[in-house]
Amino acid sequence: MKNKKRINSRRLNLLLNVVLIFQLILLIMLLFYFYLGIYNPIIFIKSDSMEPTILKGDVVLIKKIDFGKMDGEEFDLNSGNKIALDLKNQTIAYFNPYENRIIVHRVVEVTNEGLYLTKGDNNLYYDFFLFDKKQVLGKVILVI
Repeated sequence: MKNKKRINSRRLNLLLNVVLIFQLILLIMLLFYFYLGIYNPIIFIKSDSMEPTILKGDVVLIKKIDFGKMDGEEFDLNSGNKIALDLKNQTIAYFNPYENRIIVHRVVEVTNEGLYLTKGDNNLYYDFFLFDKKQVLGKVILVI
């Protein structure tokens, strides 16, 4: 009888620990969302295209860019900087619809139409297409 109570007590403790860990993960995700403005701000790097800046196997944390308009110009509502100036030479994460995946590369050019051209630091050539702000997920703020 004592053994059964002890086993049930251990199972209950294990269940409570699992629930507590789940709640902690949920809380961390909510904090990320409210601070960084993006549901999944963590990206695992699977290629060497950004070496030596970001290595294959690194984890990057991204922060959403709030695009807004002021007097016909694009501005980041968080910093107040012009988006084109703010993103040039910055490492961003964007969705590539042709490959159906997220890419983390550096913005090398912004056209007058507000389209972005990117390139991996370790790549010889620019990425093969231009994209607009709708595909930008955010700016890399931390590399782990």
